[in-house]
Order: sequence, then C-alpha cells, then structure tokens
Amino acid sequence: MEVLEFFQDIRNPILTFFARLLSYAASEVLVVTVVCALIWCIDKKLGYRLVFGFYFSAICVWSIKMICRVPRPWVRSKNIKPVKAALADATGYSFPSGHTQSASAFYGTFAWIVKNAYAQVALIAVIIGVAWSRMYLCVHTPLDVSMGFLISIVVIYAFNDFLDRGTYYKFKIEAILFALMFISLCLTAFGVICVKTNYVDTANATDFFKMIGISYGVSLGWYLDKTKLDFRNDNKSIKEKIVIYIVGILLVVAIKSGIKLVFGETLLCDVVRYFIVMIVATFFYPLAFENIHNKYLKNTANVIKS
Repeated sequence: MEVLEFFQDIRNPILTFFARLLSYAASEVLVVTVVCALIWCIDKKLGYRLVFGFYFSAICVWSIKMICRVPRPWVRSKNIKPVKAALADATGYSFPSGHTQSASAFYGTFAWIVKNAYAQVALIAVIIGVAWSRMYLCVHTPLDVSMGFLISIVVIYAFNDFLDRGTYYKFKIEAILFALMFISLCLTAFGVICVKTNYVDTANATDFFKMIGISYGVSLGWYLDKTKLDFRNDNKSIKEKIVIYIVGILLVVAIKSGIKLVFGETLLCDVVRYFIVMIVATFFYPLAFENIHNKYLKNTANVIKS
C-alpha cells in the first residue's frame, strides 16, 4: 500500500488525466472497435488471433479473481483514496488486474506480430503505462498489475506459439469447437457454483458472467464463419468497408445497450447479451453484409459454402 500512498501524494490534474488516458487504452470500447475493424475490414485472421489470445488470458485472470476474492485497495486500507472518476471501470475483485491483462493481451499480440523493434518497444511501453495508471489511480496494487501482466504474457506467448507452429491445423475444426464449448460449460458451472454457494456475490461476479457470454458467442460465431460463411474483407471496396464498419459498430452498440435497457442487468441477461453481441458480430452481421455485397454490388455465386 505504500506505493499507492506515494502516488496519492504526487497526484495532480495532469498526471491524473494522463493516467486515465492510459487506462482507456485497455478499455472494452477500444478493444472491441479495433477487433471489429480487423475482422470486418482489414485482416480477419489477425482479428481472431487477437480475440482468442485475449479470451484465453481473460479466462485465467478472471478465474483467479473469483477464486482469490481479493478486495480493492481502498477496501483493505482506509488510507487509500482512489480517483473517483476511475471507480466506474474498477469492477470486480482486485487481484489480478483486468486492465493490465487486457493491455498485455491486446498490445502483446501486436508486439508478437510486428517485426519492427521500435514498434515493439512502443507497444510494451503502453502495457507498462496501463499497469502504472492502475496503481496511480489507486484501483490496483503492484501485485495485482504484475500478476495480470505475467499471466497474460505467458498465455499470449503460448497461444501465438501454438498458432505459428501450425499445431492448430492438426485438429479438426469440430474438435476445436468441442474444446471451446467444453471450456464455456466449465466456466458456466464454476460461475454458477460460486454464486449459488455465496462464495462470490453477484456484483463481483458480473464481469465473469459477461466473459461466459463472450465465450459461447465467439466460439460458435467463429465456427459458423469457418464452416458456413468464410467472410472475406479483401474483396470489398474502401467505401464498403467504411459502411460495414460504421453500421456494424452502431448495431453492436444498439444490441448491447438495447438488451440491457429492456431486460436490465442480471447475470443471466449479461450472458445472453454478450453472447448475442459476439455471434452477431462474428457471423450474422458479416453474413448479411456478404449477401448484400454479392447480390447488389458484385454478381457472384452463393455466399454460403455448399
């Protein structure tokens, strides 16, 4: 806690603004908008590499959060006064840091892909900056951010090495789907047991259940795209890509916000909401746009594979 107290002592509006900006670099909004741009408009393979690397690291971090149930710094010490504006994003338990995991998985994947040393240093600097910001804002301890970083980096290294070695291609796609759905079911069972036994309260389980919805949605959406659609972005014009991106982002926001507005925020609604968002973003929306592209913009054969 001494480190956090030090940051409190040097806190000022400029540093606070900079820290909040760095924290935003690991936000859900930024990650989603970039991933959608990659899958729909730029590089679908890189988009899914990013999605699944992020997903596997999130599973590890959020499962540990649920098991350890470490309270936030200001709960453990009355001397800690977090920046109030940062509390909205400081949800769930403290250990390990979810923002640091997010930054490490997101920018760590790009650092793995790019070959330029300067770009890699810049990406690593952003990860370190996000970790620092969470401590400066007094929403995480040094142990929280260091473990979030370590777990995520190990997972990202293992996952990307698995892909680059070609191990992925040795498995049938149905076997991969089975493994992904089995993981989703295990996460569901773990989450339900934790809540039903009151081991974890509902408020601290919310983000975990959102991840369960993402798990089912991205797994099934990826499988349907691979077997039924195989959406391509390399045959779309710049204008088409701009349209698909803007309309898609608005659709995702509308679904996410609309379901929440109508049905409220319960754990079950969060699972359903994030499942629908992910399967629409990864399959149904690309399917709809591909059909429009083929029917009205390019007279080609069926979009759905026979």
